[in-house]
Amino acid sequence: MLDDEEHRRYQDQGFLGPYRAMGADEAQQLAATVSHDVVGPDQLAVGPRVHCRHLDSRLVFELCTIPSVLDRVAALLGPDLVLWRSNVWHKAPGAAAVAWHQDFNHWPLEPMVNVSVWLALTEATVKNGCVHVVPGSHHEVRSLEVAGQGDPFQESVVTGPSDEAEAVPMVLEPGEYFIFSEKLVHRSGINTSAAPRTGVVSRLTTPAVRVNHDELLNGRHRNIVVRGEDHHGLNRLTSPPPNVASL
Repeated sequence: MLDDEEHRRYQDQGFLGPYRAMGADEAQQLAATVSHDVVGPDQLAVGPRVHCRHLDSRLVFELCTIPSVLDRVAALLGPDLVLWRSNVWHKAPGAAAVAWHQDFNHWPLEPMVNVSVWLALTEATVKNGCVHVVPGSHHEVRSLEVAGQGDPFQESVVTGPSDEAEAVPMVLEPGEYFIFSEKLVHRSGINTSAAPRTGVVSRLTTPAVRVNHDELLNGRHRNIVVRGEDHHGLNRLTSPPPNVASL
């Protein structure tokens, strides 16, 4: 759960953490499994961002629904939670930077309510391209501009000199995570190290938020209730994937 100071800090700054979800050794072992079984050996050098594998991978689902992590998210969003999206980030050595952005620009949610959890399975450092966040930037909606050619996002938010000066690098040990708002301005750098940076990001909202499923996975998208109940019936639901992962 979160104390009063953490609630105030999240409202003021738009992020919290790092917190620990699991031991470092366990996280690194899971990183190898995720890299091989979810990303796939043919894609490791490419460094892809893999979407919504919580729908068919029990391991990704369980990484997105660790009870102690959900406790903190529920303290922000309430007792009823749905997992609507996940990303597996495998930033290979030499992989490009991601421009400054606010996630909500890319999401089909109404109203726009989301808490993201960035869980590191390997260490995340400045050298290997960890996430940088701008505290308090979630209080405003930035205008968009075209990003540089080859950037994973073709649109970037407009930034100023203070963004670089105030940005906080979210350096994480394996098994640590941080929580952030859908409007928090953030980016990640080039991986200049010799090792990949692997993490799993869960996107959580409430059943009162409508997801436009037709814009995701060619209409095959569904939500999974991961805490409490859905009393609204606004979205298409599915069950967690079968099989048991060793978490």
